[in-house]
Amino acid sequence: MYKLNKNKYLLARKQHSGFVQPTPEQIDNWLNKNFECKNANDDQIRICNPDGDTEFRLYISRVNAAVHDFRPNHQQFDGSFLKFVSTYKNIMFSEAIKEVCGNSPIISRYSASKENDEIQNDDPIKLPEGSILLAKHHGKARDVCMAYLTKVRGFSEDVIFKAKIAACGTSMVVPYYQYDMLVFWQMRSLISKVFRFPDEEETNKKAGDFLYGFDDIEPCSEVSVVESIYNCLSIKQNSLATGGASLKAGQLKLLRSLNPKSVILAPDRDEAGIKSIQKDYFAINKMRTGDFCKDIYYAIPPLEVAKAGKKDWNDMLKMGYNVYKYINENKKLVTTRLLFDGIKI
Repeated sequence: MYKLNKNKYLLARKQHSGFVQPTPEQIDNWLNKNFECKNANDDQIRICNPDGDTEFRLYISRVNAAVHDFRPNHQQFDGSFLKFVSTYKNIMFSEAIKEVCGNSPIISRYSASKENDEIQNDDPIKLPEGSILLAKHHGKARDVCMAYLTKVRGFSEDVIFKAKIAACGTSMVVPYYQYDMLVFWQMRSLISKVFRFPDEEETNKKAGDFLYGFDDIEPCSEVSVVESIYNCLSIKQNSLATGGASLKAGQLKLLRSLNPKSVILAPDRDEAGIKSIQKDYFAINKMRTGDFCKDIYYAIPPLEVAKAGKKDWNDMLKMGYNVYKYINENKKLVTTRLLFDGIKI
Protein backbone atom coordinates (compact mmCIF):
# COMPACT_ATOMS: atom_id res chain seq x y z
CA MET A 1 0.00 0.00 0.00
CA TYR A 2 1.07 3.59 -0.56
CA LYS A 3 0.28 6.31 1.91
CA LEU A 4 -1.64 9.28 0.51
CA ASN A 5 0.09 12.63 0.80
CA LYS A 6 -3.02 14.49 1.87
CA ASN A 7 -1.52 17.98 1.63
CA LYS A 8 -0.26 17.40 -1.91
CA TYR A 9 -3.66 16.00 -2.94
CA LEU A 10 -5.53 18.99 -1.52
CA LEU A 11 -3.06 21.38 -3.17
CA ALA A 12 -3.64 19.73 -6.52
CA ARG A 13 -7.42 20.05 -6.12
CA LYS A 14 -7.07 23.74 -5.30
CA GLN A 15 -4.73 24.47 -8.21
CA HIS A 16 -6.79 22.45 -10.70
CA SER A 17 -10.11 24.09 -9.88
CA GLY A 18 -10.54 26.03 -13.15
CA PHE A 19 -12.02 25.02 -16.50
CA VAL A 20 -10.36 24.86 -19.90
CA GLN A 21 -10.53 27.09 -22.95
CA PRO A 22 -7.94 26.23 -25.63
CA THR A 23 -6.57 29.08 -27.72
CA PRO A 24 -7.31 29.38 -31.45
CA GLU A 25 -3.62 28.58 -32.10
CA GLN A 26 -3.84 25.38 -30.03
CA ILE A 27 -6.94 24.34 -31.98
CA ASP A 28 -5.17 25.07 -35.28
CA ASN A 29 -2.11 23.07 -34.26
CA TRP A 30 -4.10 20.01 -33.21
CA LEU A 31 -6.32 20.05 -36.31
CA ASN A 32 -3.38 20.41 -38.69
CA LYS A 33 -1.71 17.38 -37.10
CA ASN A 34 -4.82 15.21 -37.36
CA PHE A 35 -6.96 16.41 -40.30
CA GLU A 36 -6.89 18.05 -43.67
CA CYS A 37 -8.44 21.47 -43.04
CA LYS A 38 -10.21 24.19 -45.01
CA ASN A 39 -10.99 27.69 -43.77
CA ALA A 40 -14.66 28.67 -43.77
CA ASN A 41 -14.01 32.23 -42.51
CA ASP A 42 -11.71 34.03 -40.07
CA ASP A 43 -13.15 32.06 -37.14
CA GLN A 44 -14.29 28.73 -38.54
CA ILE A 45 -12.32 25.79 -39.89
CA ARG A 46 -13.90 22.93 -41.80
CA ILE A 47 -12.84 19.27 -41.64
CA CYS A 48 -14.41 16.02 -42.79
CA ASN A 49 -16.72 14.59 -40.16
CA PRO A 50 -15.17 11.27 -39.01
CA ASP A 51 -18.53 9.60 -39.65
CA GLY A 52 -17.60 9.15 -43.33
CA ASP A 53 -17.99 12.68 -44.65
CA THR A 54 -15.70 13.58 -47.58
CA GLU A 55 -16.88 17.15 -48.19
CA PHE A 56 -15.54 19.02 -45.12
CA ARG A 57 -18.89 19.54 -43.43
CA LEU A 58 -17.79 19.57 -39.79
CA TYR A 59 -17.26 23.17 -38.62
CA ILE A 60 -14.96 24.15 -35.74
CA SER A 61 -15.14 27.61 -34.20
CA ARG A 62 -11.64 28.70 -33.22
CA VAL A 63 -12.92 31.46 -30.92
CA ASN A 64 -15.61 29.47 -29.12
CA ALA A 65 -13.77 26.11 -29.30
CA ALA A 66 -17.00 24.47 -30.49
CA VAL A 67 -17.85 21.81 -33.08
CA HIS A 68 -20.99 21.54 -35.23
CA ASP A 69 -22.22 19.70 -38.32
CA PHE A 70 -25.19 21.51 -39.87
CA ARG A 71 -26.53 18.40 -41.63
CA PRO A 72 -29.50 16.65 -40.00
CA ASN A 73 -28.59 13.48 -38.07
CA HIS A 74 -24.85 14.17 -38.10
CA GLN A 75 -24.48 15.83 -34.70
CA GLN A 76 -22.71 12.99 -32.86
CA PHE A 77 -19.57 15.15 -32.49
CA ASP A 78 -21.35 18.44 -31.74
CA GLY A 79 -20.26 20.23 -28.59
CA SER A 80 -16.98 21.52 -27.25
CA PHE A 81 -13.78 21.05 -29.21
CA LEU A 82 -12.09 19.26 -26.31
CA LYS A 83 -14.96 16.77 -26.05
CA PHE A 84 -14.63 16.15 -29.79
CA VAL A 85 -10.93 15.38 -29.32
CA SER A 86 -11.75 13.08 -26.39
CA THR A 87 -14.33 11.16 -28.44
CA TYR A 88 -12.30 11.04 -31.66
CA LYS A 89 -9.13 9.84 -29.93
CA ASN A 90 -10.98 7.60 -27.44
CA ILE A 91 -9.18 9.20 -24.51
CA MET A 92 -10.27 10.75 -21.22
CA PHE A 93 -11.39 14.37 -21.26
CA SER A 94 -8.40 15.23 -19.05
CA GLU A 95 -6.07 13.59 -21.59
CA ALA A 96 -7.68 15.59 -24.40
CA ILE A 97 -6.87 18.77 -22.48
CA LYS A 98 -3.20 17.83 -22.31
CA GLU A 99 -3.07 16.74 -25.96
CA VAL A 100 -4.53 20.03 -27.24
CA CYS A 101 -3.30 22.54 -24.66
CA GLY A 102 -0.08 21.06 -23.33
CA ASN A 103 0.96 23.09 -20.30
CA SER A 104 -0.62 26.35 -21.40
CA PRO A 105 -4.44 26.40 -21.62
CA ILE A 106 -6.03 29.79 -21.01
CA ILE A 107 -8.13 28.69 -18.05
CA SER A 108 -7.35 25.18 -16.99
CA ARG A 109 -7.46 22.43 -14.42
CA TYR A 110 -3.72 22.23 -15.16
CA SER A 111 -1.18 24.86 -14.17
CA ALA A 112 1.92 25.55 -16.23
CA SER A 113 4.02 25.88 -13.08
CA LYS A 114 6.84 23.45 -12.38
CA GLU A 115 5.34 22.74 -8.97
CA ASN A 116 2.07 21.63 -10.48
CA ASP A 117 3.80 19.54 -13.15
CA GLU A 118 5.34 17.55 -10.31
CA ILE A 119 1.93 17.03 -8.74
CA GLN A 120 0.47 15.74 -12.00
CA ASN A 121 3.18 13.10 -12.28
CA ASP A 122 3.12 11.93 -8.66
CA ASP A 123 -0.07 9.94 -8.10
CA PRO A 124 -1.31 9.93 -4.48
CA ILE A 125 -1.57 6.12 -4.62
CA LYS A 126 -0.47 3.24 -6.84
CA LEU A 127 -2.34 0.30 -8.29
CA PRO A 128 -1.95 -2.97 -6.35
CA GLU A 129 1.44 -4.59 -6.83
CA GLY A 130 1.46 -6.87 -9.86
CA SER A 131 -1.21 -4.95 -11.80
CA ILE A 132 -0.84 -4.88 -15.59
CA LEU A 133 -2.80 -2.63 -17.97
CA LEU A 134 -5.02 -4.64 -20.31
CA ALA A 135 -4.24 -2.27 -23.17
CA LYS A 136 -0.48 -2.78 -22.94
CA HIS A 137 0.18 -6.35 -21.85
CA HIS A 138 -0.59 -9.92 -22.87
CA GLY A 139 -0.82 -13.18 -20.97
CA LYS A 140 -3.26 -15.45 -19.17
CA ALA A 141 -4.35 -12.91 -16.55
CA ARG A 142 -5.05 -10.35 -19.23
CA ASP A 143 -6.98 -12.86 -21.35
CA VAL A 144 -9.21 -13.87 -18.41
CA CYS A 145 -10.11 -10.25 -17.62
CA MET A 146 -10.72 -9.37 -21.26
CA ALA A 147 -12.98 -12.40 -21.69
CA TYR A 148 -15.05 -11.37 -18.66
CA LEU A 149 -15.37 -7.74 -19.74
CA THR A 150 -16.22 -8.48 -23.38
CA LYS A 151 -18.26 -11.68 -23.14
CA VAL A 152 -19.95 -11.30 -19.74
CA ARG A 153 -20.27 -7.52 -19.50
CA GLY A 154 -20.54 -6.71 -23.19
CA PHE A 155 -17.89 -3.97 -23.41
CA SER A 156 -15.86 -3.21 -26.51
CA GLU A 157 -12.07 -3.08 -26.41
CA ASP A 158 -12.22 0.69 -26.94
CA VAL A 159 -14.25 1.16 -23.76
CA ILE A 160 -11.99 -1.17 -21.76
CA PHE A 161 -8.74 0.44 -22.91
CA LYS A 162 -10.01 3.98 -22.42
CA ALA A 163 -10.91 3.12 -18.82
CA LYS A 164 -7.31 1.92 -18.22
CA ILE A 165 -8.53 -1.28 -16.54
CA ALA A 166 -5.80 -3.57 -15.23
CA ALA A 167 -5.43 -7.25 -14.35
CA CYS A 168 -3.86 -8.42 -11.11
CA GLY A 169 -3.64 -12.19 -10.95
CA THR A 170 -7.23 -13.49 -11.06
CA SER A 171 -8.62 -10.06 -10.19
CA MET A 172 -9.53 -6.99 -12.20
CA VAL A 173 -8.53 -3.48 -11.10
CA VAL A 174 -10.46 -0.38 -12.17
CA PRO A 175 -8.66 2.93 -11.50
CA TYR A 176 -10.26 6.21 -10.46
CA TYR A 177 -8.63 9.35 -11.88
CA GLN A 178 -9.13 12.87 -10.59
CA TYR A 179 -7.33 15.88 -12.06
CA ASP A 180 -5.19 13.39 -13.98
CA MET A 181 -4.04 11.66 -10.79
CA LEU A 182 -4.73 8.09 -9.73
CA VAL A 183 -6.67 8.63 -6.49
CA PHE A 184 -8.55 5.36 -5.86
CA TRP A 185 -9.14 1.90 -7.29
CA GLN A 186 -11.56 -0.98 -7.07
CA MET A 187 -10.34 -4.57 -7.29
CA ARG A 188 -12.78 -7.39 -8.10
CA SER A 189 -11.91 -11.07 -7.93
CA LEU A 190 -13.20 -12.91 -10.99
CA ILE A 191 -13.35 -16.15 -9.01
CA SER A 192 -14.98 -15.25 -5.69
CA LYS A 193 -16.50 -11.85 -6.66
CA VAL A 194 -14.85 -10.32 -3.59
CA PHE A 195 -14.08 -6.59 -3.76
CA ARG A 196 -11.04 -4.81 -2.39
CA PHE A 197 -10.14 -1.10 -2.13
CA PRO A 198 -7.17 0.97 -0.95
CA ASP A 199 -6.63 0.84 2.82
CA GLU A 200 -8.65 3.67 4.42
CA GLU A 201 -6.21 4.02 7.31
CA GLU A 202 -3.34 4.66 4.94
CA THR A 203 -5.13 6.83 2.37
CA ASN A 204 -7.47 8.67 4.75
CA LYS A 205 -10.05 8.29 1.96
CA LYS A 206 -12.95 5.96 1.20
CA ALA A 207 -15.06 5.17 -1.85
CA GLY A 208 -17.63 7.83 -0.93
CA ASP A 209 -14.97 10.52 -1.37
CA PHE A 210 -14.68 9.85 -5.10
CA LEU A 211 -16.81 9.65 -8.24
CA TYR A 212 -15.79 7.12 -10.85
CA GLY A 213 -15.48 8.81 -14.25
CA PHE A 214 -14.66 12.26 -12.84
CA ASP A 215 -11.80 12.93 -15.26
CA ASP A 216 -13.93 12.03 -18.27
CA ILE A 217 -16.58 14.68 -17.61
CA GLU A 218 -16.74 17.92 -19.55
CA PRO A 219 -17.37 20.76 -17.05
CA CYS A 220 -20.70 22.59 -17.35
CA SER A 221 -22.29 19.79 -19.39
CA GLU A 222 -25.14 17.40 -18.59
CA VAL A 223 -24.08 14.49 -16.39
CA SER A 224 -25.72 11.13 -15.65
CA VAL A 225 -25.20 9.73 -12.15
CA VAL A 226 -25.37 5.93 -11.89
CA GLU A 227 -24.62 3.36 -9.22
CA SER A 228 -21.87 1.09 -10.53
CA ILE A 229 -18.73 1.33 -12.63
CA TYR A 230 -20.21 -1.16 -15.09
CA ASN A 231 -23.26 1.09 -15.54
CA CYS A 232 -20.96 4.05 -16.14
CA LEU A 233 -18.99 2.15 -18.78
CA SER A 234 -22.25 1.03 -20.40
CA ILE A 235 -23.29 4.65 -20.97
CA LYS A 236 -19.78 5.45 -22.30
CA GLN A 237 -19.93 9.24 -21.97
CA ASN A 238 -20.77 12.01 -19.50
CA SER A 239 -21.57 9.66 -16.64
CA LEU A 240 -20.38 9.25 -13.06
CA ALA A 241 -20.67 6.25 -10.75
CA THR A 242 -21.26 6.60 -7.02
CA GLY A 243 -20.49 3.01 -6.07
CA GLY A 244 -23.78 2.84 -4.17
CA ALA A 245 -27.44 3.78 -4.26
CA SER A 246 -26.99 7.48 -3.44
CA LEU A 247 -24.51 10.36 -3.47
CA LYS A 248 -22.29 10.84 -0.42
CA ALA A 249 -21.20 14.21 0.99
CA GLY A 250 -17.74 14.05 -0.59
CA GLN A 251 -19.22 13.06 -3.95
CA LEU A 252 -21.63 15.99 -3.86
CA LYS A 253 -18.67 18.35 -3.47
CA LEU A 254 -16.98 16.77 -6.49
CA LEU A 255 -20.18 17.07 -8.51
CA ARG A 256 -20.34 20.74 -7.56
CA SER A 257 -16.77 21.27 -8.78
CA LEU A 258 -17.79 20.05 -12.25
CA ASN A 259 -20.64 22.61 -12.30
CA PRO A 260 -22.97 20.55 -14.54
CA LYS A 261 -25.79 22.51 -16.14
CA SER A 262 -28.11 19.57 -15.51
CA VAL A 263 -27.93 16.12 -13.95
CA ILE A 264 -29.75 12.88 -14.71
CA LEU A 265 -30.21 10.62 -11.70
CA ALA A 266 -30.07 7.16 -13.28
CA PRO A 267 -30.10 4.42 -10.63
CA ASP A 268 -30.90 0.73 -10.97
CA ARG A 269 -34.53 -0.29 -11.41
CA ASP A 270 -35.13 -1.52 -7.86
CA GLU A 271 -36.51 -0.17 -4.58
CA ALA A 272 -33.17 1.19 -3.35
CA GLY A 273 -32.56 2.93 -6.66
CA ILE A 274 -35.97 4.62 -6.71
CA LYS A 275 -35.51 5.83 -3.13
CA SER A 276 -32.13 7.29 -4.05
CA ILE A 277 -33.73 9.60 -6.63
CA GLN A 278 -35.61 11.45 -3.89
CA LYS A 279 -32.60 11.54 -1.57
CA ASP A 280 -30.19 12.76 -4.24
CA TYR A 281 -32.67 15.30 -5.60
CA PHE A 282 -33.01 17.02 -2.24
CA ALA A 283 -29.25 16.85 -1.60
CA ILE A 284 -28.45 18.50 -4.94
CA ASN A 285 -31.33 20.95 -4.64
CA LYS A 286 -29.81 22.37 -1.44
CA MET A 287 -26.67 23.22 -3.40
CA ARG A 288 -28.30 24.74 -6.48
CA THR A 289 -27.03 28.24 -7.27
CA GLY A 290 -26.33 30.00 -10.54
CA ASP A 291 -25.95 27.58 -13.45
CA PHE A 292 -25.32 24.55 -11.25
CA CYS A 293 -27.91 21.82 -11.91
CA LYS A 294 -30.65 24.12 -13.18
CA ASP A 295 -32.53 20.97 -14.16
CA ILE A 296 -32.57 17.63 -12.34
CA TYR A 297 -33.90 14.66 -14.31
CA TYR A 298 -34.25 10.97 -13.62
CA ALA A 299 -34.16 7.88 -15.81
CA ILE A 300 -34.55 4.21 -14.97
CA PRO A 301 -34.28 1.10 -17.17
CA PRO A 302 -37.59 0.22 -18.89
CA LEU A 303 -40.10 -2.39 -17.81
CA GLU A 304 -38.81 -4.69 -20.56
CA VAL A 305 -35.58 -5.01 -18.60
CA ALA A 306 -37.40 -5.87 -15.38
CA LYS A 307 -39.50 -8.48 -17.15
CA ALA A 308 -36.28 -10.13 -18.30
CA GLY A 309 -35.19 -10.40 -14.67
CA LYS A 310 -32.65 -7.56 -15.04
CA LYS A 311 -32.41 -4.13 -13.46
CA ASP A 312 -29.50 -1.93 -14.55
CA TRP A 313 -27.86 -0.16 -17.48
CA ASN A 314 -25.25 -2.85 -18.06
CA ASP A 315 -28.10 -5.35 -18.43
CA MET A 316 -29.54 -3.04 -21.08
CA LEU A 317 -26.22 -2.88 -22.92
CA LYS A 318 -26.14 -6.68 -23.06
CA MET A 319 -29.72 -6.65 -24.38
CA GLY A 320 -28.59 -4.51 -27.33
CA TYR A 321 -29.66 -1.03 -26.22
CA ASN A 322 -27.76 2.18 -26.94
CA VAL A 323 -27.84 3.13 -23.27
CA TYR A 324 -26.70 6.75 -23.66
CA LYS A 325 -29.35 7.39 -26.30
CA TYR A 326 -32.07 5.69 -24.25
CA ILE A 327 -31.35 7.75 -21.13
CA ASN A 328 -31.31 11.05 -23.00
CA GLU A 329 -34.51 10.26 -24.90
CA ASN A 330 -36.42 9.00 -21.85
CA LYS A 331 -35.26 11.24 -19.00
CA LYS A 332 -38.00 12.97 -17.02
CA LEU A 333 -37.81 16.18 -15.03
CA VAL A 334 -37.88 15.63 -11.27
CA THR A 335 -40.47 17.83 -9.58
CA THR A 336 -41.69 18.07 -6.00
CA ARG A 337 -45.09 16.90 -7.24
CA LEU A 338 -43.51 13.81 -8.77
CA LEU A 339 -41.71 13.06 -5.51
CA PHE A 340 -44.92 13.57 -3.56
CA ASP A 341 -46.87 11.17 -5.79
CA GLY A 342 -43.99 8.71 -5.90
CA ILE A 343 -41.98 7.29 -8.78
CA LYS A 344 -43.40 4.02 -9.98
CA ILE A 345 -41.47 0.96 -11.09
